Amino acid sequence: MSAATTVRESLSNVNVAAANIADETEALKHNVLLRGFFNKRGYYSLTRITPDLDRKDRSFAAPNSDRAWLPADRLFHQNSHGVEELTSQGRSALNSALTSYGERILESPIIVEGYSDGDAVSDRLALSRHRAILVCSYLQGHFALDSARVGALALENRPPDGSDHSTWNGVAIVLLKVKH
Repeated sequence: MSAATTVRESLSNVNVAAANIADETEALKHNVLLRGFFNKRGYYSLTRITPDLDRKDRSFAAPNSDRAWLPADRLFHQNSHGVEELTSQGRSALNSALTSYGERILESPIIVEGYSDGDAVSDRLALSRHRAILVCSYLQGHFALDSARVGALALENRPPDGSDHSTWNGVAIVLLKVKH
């Protein structure tokens, strides 16, 4: 066996072991006895948040959570290819919304919820996801936020129960409260 083959096999084995550890850790996070430990340590990934969790979990859907509602017509316009992009007014609105939270944006997880009021479910889902990702990318770049602390979520046009809105078209930026 050549050295290159040995290195290739070793790296393959490391990748398999890392994937197994990640799967086992994910399973442990949901174990009744260990869930609190992982929750307090912040081991939940924002990329795995589902719309259902966002709408029902009291951490996300709490009426007293810090949520900034920004309408689509204030943030976006369609470019010459028919794709929505942030306007300069939209970037200013996002900057104002986040700076109102002060230094908390550097330590608290942030969820960008995308909403769209399109007619078809598939259109609402696609556009709400596009909006959430667009805003998420802007916030990460502009404020140099840790990508592990910022998540994007497509919620079509249905905000969480208990919010002040029955439907929405735009985005909401949710600053989650950190438990110490």
